[in-house]
Amino acid sequence: MKPMRLLMLPMLVLGLGGCMLMGPSYTEPVDFDLGVPAAEAVKPAALPIRFGVFRNLSGSNRGFLVRESGDRLSSDEYNRWLLSPELLLQRRIRTELPDPAGEMGKSVRLNATIYRFEFDRARHTAVLSVEFSGKAGDVTERTSQLTYETPYEGDAPEAAAKAMAVNAEKAAQAVRELIASLSKKLK
Repeated sequence: MKPMRLLMLPMLVLGLGGCMLMGPSYTEPVDFDLGVPAAEAVKPAALPIRFGVFRNLSGSNRGFLVRESGDRLSSDEYNRWLLSPELLLQRRIRTELPDPAGEMGKSVRLNATIYRFEFDRARHTAVLSVEFSGKAGDVTERTSQLTYETPYEGDAPEAAAKAMAVNAEKAAQAVRELIASLSKKLK
């Protein structure tokens, strides 16, 4: 029995040391969305929208992309988006600009390129930089690169996500104006 105790003692010491080296307990990641638009903001677009290519050149995926000092970017995997930025933006546009009732003929093929979808830690701002293009029939219209910066208070990820939702709302408004302009050119 004595040799068995002598073998167990080193294993116990190694086991306890391993537990101490493992660090703090597991932290569950939190997923965020761009929110649901207010009821008064939801109005049908002038023409039905068909989503084309939405490219994400921002470097952001699901983890919050944070711009640190010195233009260093880091991904926060504990605070992340429910979907990738291009899908979040598509969903927000769709919920804010539903297709007009009864409209069957012409539609707009909407494309977008996202250049920035990040949080600037030093300035406490959410930054969305995007360019849209729409094609209806033979008419194509494009926005310039639109950049929206919304400040947020403190370091709470909820406040940062809410600021990005404000940016997405402004982007949806730009899409509404783009589609209205295309609709006028088709008449």
